[in-house]
Amino acid sequence: MIGADNHLENLSKAIIADAEKTAEQMISEAKAKAEAILSEAVTQYEAEDSFLVENKERLAREKFSKEISHEDFSLKRSVLAYRNELVEGIYSAVSEKLNAYVTGDEYKQYLKNSLVKADKELKISNDCVVYCNKRDTDILTDLVKPYNCAVSQDRAIIYGGISVYYPEKKLYNDLTLDTAFEEQKKEFVNKNELAL
Repeated sequence: MIGADNHLENLSKAIIADAEKTAEQMISEAKAKAEAILSEAVTQYEAEDSFLVENKERLAREKFSKEISHEDFSLKRSVLAYRNELVEGIYSAVSEKLNAYVTGDEYKQYLKNSLVKADKELKISNDCVVYCNKRDTDILTDLVKPYNCAVSQDRAIIYGGISVYYPEKKLYNDLTLDTAFEEQKKEFVNKNELAL
């Protein structure tokens, strides 16, 4: 029986050793699997964390960019409004000076010089019509006698000056203060120094 007990003991030791070996292998595999799962979880967490950080950064950049764009637009609008206010102030003063000029003594000479200029550019004939502001009709009626042409009022001429119409050529020679004023205003407003 001792032999059988030995055999049983050896068999028991072999089974235990085999079970221990299997258990160690299972534990080793479980540890490897756990490490793989943990490694994958860490990688996934880092990827998600990186995505969240990048997404937060992108959203922050977008928000910041929108705020800067809004502020830039608001600032440009304020500058434009201020610039327009300055231009209107300047040209309001110029407008007042023009109104004073057309009631002064020098204005009659200006009208005479304008007729001479128009005649030099394109001969004023008796079929021409000289258009003017209503208040200048009497002055121009006297000034156009050498040209033997008609004088007519034009409501579009606010400040003064003349516009000569040549019917045979269907052409206007605009020498009005209104047109000169508007051209100067456009030129001033479009200067690079005033651009935004």
